[in-house]
Amino acid sequence: MSNIHFFLQGKGGIGKTTLSSFAAQYLKSIGKSVECFDTDTVNHSFMQWKELNVKECNICEMNGDVNHHAAEEMIEYLLEECKSENIIIDNGASSFLPMLSYLVENDIISILKGAGHNYKVKNHNSTSTSWSRLLPSVITLPTFIDLYLDRLLRSISLT
Repeated sequence: MSNIHFFLQGKGGIGKTTLSSFAAQYLKSIGKSVECFDTDTVNHSFMQWKELNVKECNICEMNGDVNHHAAEEMIEYLLEECKSENIIIDNGASSFLPMLSYLVENDIISILKGAGHNYKVKNHNSTSTSWSRLLPSVITLPTFIDLYLDRLLRSISLT
């Protein structure tokens, strides 16, 4: 099964796409198979890396709503067709909340884990960290989804 790497952050211009491309290039350079997805509805910057064969997935409508059809197509592909060892999903600031909502509301992480996939969510607040320290940590950053789910569950039980 695949290692699925989500690069998520609500702020634009902090290096999500750069780190996504670095991760994909690094994994390819050590002989790992990689498939890349660009879920940034506004910019599609990740798709500019032609050698990575990035697939477009508009998971967010221009009005900010989740495009369930596109999101489900991507998840179905990951579950049924994808044979790569690693999946890189670069998400833009404008689609951050729709992507996070979709993952949480549809229990996508549990579905992916149940199918044998590993997931890693990269959420960084600043690119001021030196690249030499940040790049090796790309594979081991703590998962934002776990924190988000914990806060979500606590807020639900308090209301």
